Amino acid sequence: MKFDGRLTGDAVAELARVSESATPPLTVDLSDMQFADGEGVDALEEIRGRGGRLCHVPPYVSLLLELKRRRGTAAGGPGSSSEHGALRRRAGAISRDR
Repeated sequence: MKFDGRLTGDAVAELARVSESATPPLTVDLSDMQFADGEGVDALEEIRGRGGRLCHVPPYVSLLLELKRRRGTAAGGPGSSSEHGALRRRAGAISRDR
């Protein structure tokens, strides 16, 4: 499955619905994803938790997933909003360095 655009609001619900009905193992290509909010990151983590595979993950989303794994935070939990902004800036710097 390929996801394009912004992973927020209704798109999160749609991704959850589709991924739950997909035949495992599910692979989600995120090469054209432009943004993911906290709920979007949670949805991606749930997909991985059910054995799904994420490929072409944008650097800032990789950092958010890693932060979530390390801290065990849910969307809107401690460290989610201001640290997401800092991680996005860091990911942008990493992308520009390549």
